[in-house]
Amino acid sequence: PLLFRGLTLDQNFNNPYSRGSNPNDAVLEAMADSTRTDAYNQRYSGAANSFDLRAFLENKIDNIGTADDPANLPLITGDANSAADAASLGLADGDRLVYPNNQYTERVRAAVTLALVNPGSVYLTVGGGLGGWDDHNNGVDNYRNRMNNLFEVMKAATLHIKYADQSRSGLLTLDGNTRPTDNIVINMFGDFGRRVNLNGNQGWDHGNNQNLYTFGGAGVRAGGAAALGKVVGKTVRVGQSGTNNQVTEPAQGSYEAEPMSVAATVFSYFGVQDPEVLTADVELNPAGVPAIDETQPGEADLF
Repeated sequence: PLLFRGLTLDQNFNNPYSRGSNPNDAVLEAMADSTRTDAYNQRYSGAANSFDLRAFLENKIDNIGTADDPANLPLITGDANSAADAASLGLADGDRLVYPNNQYTERVRAAVTLALVNPGSVYLTVGGGLGGWDDHNNGVDNYRNRMNNLFEVMKAATLHIKYADQSRSGLLTLDGNTRPTDNIVINMFGDFGRRVNLNGNQGWDHGNNQNLYTFGGAGVRAGGAAALGKVVGKTVRVGQSGTNNQVTEPAQGSYEAEPMSVAATVFSYFGVQDPEVLTADVELNPAGVPAIDETQPGEADLF
């Protein structure tokens, strides 16, 4: 169970607890402090606690915003592969990490920063998603360019996580500690599938073909680093050629998993012993879904 209610922040970490927009803030704050005697705080503890909590949260979120500043991103150094990692972003070994500048940069960097500096944020979503994928028309070039942009940002995001680890740059959390970062998992997927053939407008209509990309988490995955860098599952195209009704199904002998097994697997990373309980449905699937066995080899390595 979550300890606290969720909180919505924008990608710039504009502080919802700040009173900076009030030109009389300093005067009002001083007046409030002058009236908050010990007797007042005891009698009106609810109000007093709210004052303290607002100031605490304002400071926390300001510090998250500071960590999200590009000038505070980690240096790509201290690893056997740091030269290659830096080169993959067009940088040199020892340079400060730089995200590419496109439509996904600020939201992804903000989410990664929050996960890194505030480990108490155990579950993050990018609100509104990384939208704009409903390619019913002119999809080929639009999809290719958009996907390239997204994966350039995800490459930087995974290196952001890697080089913020305590064994490398040792990025400080909001509590002033360093931390391992190999327990951060990013799952990226669409909200519905597509058919595999182009329609008459050179786009894709809705179907069952869906992708899931999962990054990081080598420290909590049962397969460790060996679970990553693979395509898991082979498919074949089915449906009549030349029609707008072609979909995919698992190839014979391919690895298969129910969609809810992804959720079960993520639950298991963080100590849930019986994820079947959380994925069960009384009517449709009373037994629930087990976690994916990531120790098996899957398909051929990508790298």
